[in-house]
Parts: sequence; structure tokens; C-alpha cells
Amino acid sequence: MEMEAVRIEVDPKAIKKLAAEEIRAAIKEIDQQLVFWDTEELCRRTCMSLSSVQRFLLHQPGIPKKRVGQKWYFPAKETEEFLLDWLESQGD
Repeated sequence: MEMEAVRIEVDPKAIKKLAAEEIRAAIKEIDQQLVFWDTEELCRRTCMSLSSVQRFLLHQPGIPKKRVGQKWYFPAKETEEFLLDWLESQGD
């Protein structure tokens, strides 16, 4: 009995698109696991240095924050919303 070869073709663009969607979903899931950020996480997520965060964000009215001991904590969802509004208000 003779076997026939099976040929499978894969579209590299489709594979990249699928991988990107899966990565985005995984990142979103991880982001949802964080209830609050500390100052280091706030710096990382805004791509701002600590001095920039202190100068531009910490003293803004309305920024959701709570000091616990010597550290500031920021509720993740509310802080993300605040940051998007703050950035929009910065003009060009």
C-alpha cells in the first residue's frame, strides 16, 4: 500500500496575527489581576521617571492615591482613567 504525502501550508501573517491577539489577551488578564499600583508601578506604566511622576502627577487634584506608611498606593482602574484624562488635558 502506497501512502500519499500530506502537504500543509501555513500563512505566516495569520500566525503572527493570532499570536498578537493571544499576547494582548494575556496582558489584559495580567493587568486585571492588579488591584493597585505602587509608585514604582506607576512610573513603569507611565514611562515617567520618579521625579516626573512627583512633579506632574502626585500633586494633581483628583489623582486617586492613598499613603500607607511611607508608600503611596494607587487603585489601578481609577488611576488608569485619571491618567488618560490627565494626558488628554495636557494639550499639544
